[in-house]
Amino acid sequence: MIKESPENGCFGFRDPKVWQHEGKWYMVVGAGKDGIGKVYLYRSDDLLQWQYVGVAAESDGNMGDMWECPDLFPLSDKHVLIISPMNIDDKNMVLVGEMDYLSGRFTHERRSKLDYGPDFYAAQTFLDGKGRRILMAWMSNWSSRMISDTHERGWFGAMTLPRELTIGDDGKVLIRPVQELQLLRQDYRVFGEVLLRPGEHEVLKDFREVSYELIAEIDYSDNTESFGFLLRCSEDGREKTIVTYRVREKTLVVDRNCSGKTGDGGVSSAVLEGSGSTIKLHIFVDISSLEVFANDGEIVITNRIYPSPGSGLVQLFSKGGLVRFRRLEAWTLKNVCNS
Repeated sequence: MIKESPENGCFGFRDPKVWQHEGKWYMVVGAGKDGIGKVYLYRSDDLLQWQYVGVAAESDGNMGDMWECPDLFPLSDKHVLIISPMNIDDKNMVLVGEMDYLSGRFTHERRSKLDYGPDFYAAQTFLDGKGRRILMAWMSNWSSRMISDTHERGWFGAMTLPRELTIGDDGKVLIRPVQELQLLRQDYRVFGEVLLRPGEHEVLKDFREVSYELIAEIDYSDNTESFGFLLRCSEDGREKTIVTYRVREKTLVVDRNCSGKTGDGGVSSAVLEGSGSTIKLHIFVDISSLEVFANDGEIVITNRIYPSPGSGLVQLFSKGGLVRFRRLEAWTLKNVCNS
């Protein structure tokens, strides 16, 4: 039973999330009022009777008019609030800051996206038996034109791979695939060092797969313009998903305009600072998904893709300078339902 209601006139009362702190139970609920997204906070002694505490956090006017799927939790020596704002371009946000349990207010000092791809929404976390904060999200979005097609086929969206959240030395939330995903690995392939001169392309020999994990550590020269991968590529090159690092802009880009029957197409990108002149990419490709983790979780970009079953080539490319793929290895992945 909720003893008191929040402010009058709010629309929505969405997606409660409960946690415990110093013997008390707390619950956040997403809402919106007068064009401002909000998170309401409740407190309980027994999980049955709930007392309204107040507004834990709210939009500054530029963070959506409704906050769905709020998730507030401690992480390291900070508190983190994850929200899915409505009616703005940024469909997911992570706020890092401090929680004052006496006043019931969360104050953030850092704000960023959790994931820079279009197909990531309604993220939720849990604490596992090892004390890790694990996150999963809906791998789709409400505006996708593929939704009607997938619904007709009897299924609707998918979930991301489970990801572990940590706080980096600079206070940024880092997002890495959980270690247990290594249990799905099979058919290990190591390609050794691959050196590409400007304008060169190279297809990974004897590797044609639709479900795999790929790790690459890549060095680039000062005059390099861009480099990357063509994934789920067809023999004629018409179908492909392009993962590019643009050196001058320090930007990681995923282009799915030729990814098959995506419906939406489009390009997603994120600023990514290399470590000197090196970046690391950890990529998971599946039948209809692409999840790219960069520099040990600094940036993640998630996309749904719908290439033809025969589009399975992987091609490397470089433009404008010398690029060295000094670590390049891959595994095919078992079907999780049969593992």
